[in-house]
Amino acid sequence: MKKNKIMLSVISGLLVAAVAVGGTLAYLSDTSNQVTNTFNVGSGYVPDPDPDVDHTGLWLDEADFDGKNEQGEPAERTETGNTYGEILPGTQVEKDPTFHITKGSVESYVIARVTGVQDAMAAGYIFKDADGEVGFNDVWVKVADLNGSTVDPTFGGADGYYIYCGEDGAPITVDASKAEADVNLVPMFNTVELNGDITDLAAVAEQTVKVQGVAVQADNNTAEGALEVALGVKWEG
Repeated sequence: MKKNKIMLSVISGLLVAAVAVGGTLAYLSDTSNQVTNTFNVGSGYVPDPDPDVDHTGLWLDEADFDGKNEQGEPAERTETGNTYGEILPGTQVEKDPTFHITKGSVESYVIARVTGVQDAMAAGYIFKDADGEVGFNDVWVKVADLNGSTVDPTFGGADGYYIYCGEDGAPITVDASKAEADVNLVPMFNTVELNGDITDLAAVAEQTVKVQGVAVQADNNTAEGALEVALGVKWEG
């Protein structure tokens, strides 16, 4: 009987701690009149033809955790991020920050800036790719890991700048100039799981992961040049 009481107390403690995880892994903050932190450097970035959609060039969204938009209507994707109010140890949630480029926009390099992941990992969160393996999808290569790169803007473990690459690990451009629909890039990662063996539940509360991006025109440019431009962008929010 005493053993059962102890077990119930542990379970209750986990539930209380899980409820306190408000704000976990929320990101995609607004900046000026954009719905996400994305930037376009160059000319030829085309607005979405839908007057109700404020997309020009690069934009970012993810799976909607509660399936509702700000008006309470059904939604599959969100551009304002998710706040997960109750995540128990062992819980895995779909979280797939995905960049898109509006159709008709110029050929571009795409660079992402990721912050907060290293702290989240230290707290007990596990980021997984499309195959369920730990880590980001391979098409996103950390700039510091590029062969021959003279730009090394790494700033702590998984946090840092990433550039969109091909299967060989070399940077590639994304060309939406003749596309019939917006071009969807491979997500940074696909799911996030809270370690089932975690013991310090207080450390998992209020972790914030931010994914931002910049599209840099590829005409008369190189990946190295695009990276230098991206590093000079004033990342806000």
